[in-house]
Amino acid sequence: MKEKILDIAYKHFIQFGFAKTTLTGIALAIGKKKTSLYYYFKDKEDLFASIVRVEANNLLSDLEMIFKKSDTEINLLKKYISERIRMMHVVSVRYAVLKDELFLLLPEIERVRLPFHQKEVLLVKAILDKGIQNGAFSEMNTEHVAGILVNTLKGLEIPMYVRSEVKYDPKEIEGLMNLLIYGLAKK
Repeated sequence: MKEKILDIAYKHFIQFGFAKTTLTGIALAIGKKKTSLYYYFKDKEDLFASIVRVEANNLLSDLEMIFKKSDTEINLLKKYISERIRMMHVVSVRYAVLKDELFLLLPEIERVRLPFHQKEVLLVKAILDKGIQNGAFSEMNTEHVAGILVNTLKGLEIPMYVRSEVKYDPKEIEGLMNLLIYGLAKK
């Protein structure tokens, strides 16, 4: 039942936005009373946070798959950057109706996403560590650089989500990848 509620709520949030989505509407869509939702979620904010958690987990799982592939560290970082931006674009299109509400929702989104963000930094750090070990990258504080790289990519989210300024253009992404990666690579 919880998955069904999440599925319907997800559809309501992307169709109506946060403010216009109601627990009553979600309950009606699944043929239940509003009070039955409280068994699974304490309120609409908790339900929304659960959806953000599912989205963040899906993003992290997709990124983990990239890093499990056998390739050079430079190619893995390129694939990571490209896929990260592509996924952000997909999410920005999916949640376009939430644009006006994003700044109100952002503190809760960031709170929910924090553990996933930390895991993403560790994934990038592991690739950087391996790249140093294999001679692909110069010596650096990999934890610090991984955090900067992940935050740089996350920094594209606001222009992408709110102003639709960042598009998934593979040629532009290639330029960004070259800027980020070859600044790390040994000369």
